[in-house]
Amino acid sequence: INKAKEIEGSIFSNCTKLTKAEIINVTDRIGQHLFDGCTAIESITLPFAGSTLEEVNNANSTECLSQRLFKYPVTDKTYSTGNSGYIPYSLKKIEIKSGSRIPNSTFYGFSNVSEIILPDTITVISKSSFEIPTQVLGFPSSNNK
Repeated sequence: INKAKEIEGSIFSNCTKLTKAEIINVTDRIGQHLFDGCTAIESITLPFAGSTLEEVNNANSTECLSQRLFKYPVTDKTYSTGNSGYIPYSLKKIEIKSGSRIPNSTFYGFSNVSEIILPDTITVISKSSFEIPTQVLGFPSSNNK
């Protein structure tokens, strides 16, 4: 999708044969759960790492892409991020095209994604942007000491 003002939520939901999506020049807003049920998706390109460029560039922003892009689990085709997000096992690559920040929790729990490409415009990567909870990695919780 190129040169759209807004992408409404769930637009690609349950497109089970979709393997690649490129949303490049959205100027205002990306809706929630765009790729819910897209169990073959391998690569996603987004204009920014969240709902709006303004929100992404806000210093207090917390944008969890797993919750923005996906909603419901699909048995044997998705894994839990540990915070109510579900990501298809097939997803291996995410590319972000613009923005100056990667907010807290943006890639939280994306343990199966092997490639994340960020633009040169990024000047701040927040502390927990790439956090992967221990239960997702298969380690016991730190509460079990």
